Amino acid sequence: MDSRPLPPSKPTNGAVRVLVADGDVLARNAIRDALSDAGLSVVGQAADASHAVDLAGRCGAEVVLLDAELPPDGGLDAMDAIAAAMPGARVVILTREDSGADGLRALARGASGYLSRDMELASIARALVALMLGEAAISRAMTAGLIEHVRHVSSRLQACDSSRAR
Repeated sequence: MDSRPLPPSKPTNGAVRVLVADGDVLARNAIRDALSDAGLSVVGQAADASHAVDLAGRCGAEVVLLDAELPPDGGLDAMDAIAAAMPGARVVILTREDSGADGLRALARGASGYLSRDMELASIARALVALMLGEAAISRAMTAGLIEHVRHVSSRLQACDSSRAR
């Protein structure tokens, strides 16, 4: 399947409307199928950042599932433009990395979630539904990395505080 936009649809069943932006056509199609099987409405697909930004303003998605390595410059670089085109939409980064530092950077830049490509596709769908219900969309592997990063930063802050107290 190519990356042309799907015709906008108004799901009557209250399904979460998702734009899938992934440079890998096989991954994009597998994600689309898994989300659809889980009852989510995939309202667009994009193979690169410029197409994702273009679609974001037109497809009415509530959630953008964005490949961290989306061509040409990566998903994080497209996130600001997508946020501008879709105020209120939630951007969830899909990544191969389990780095707490990368996850914190994505969240600090405005991502609503950070999920690992190692997750089962059905778990990704559940995470997107949970996100719309107010829960965090952060995979377990990412959570462990984030906790480790926070501990590291916290210990550095404590060391700074101790040296100032002297």
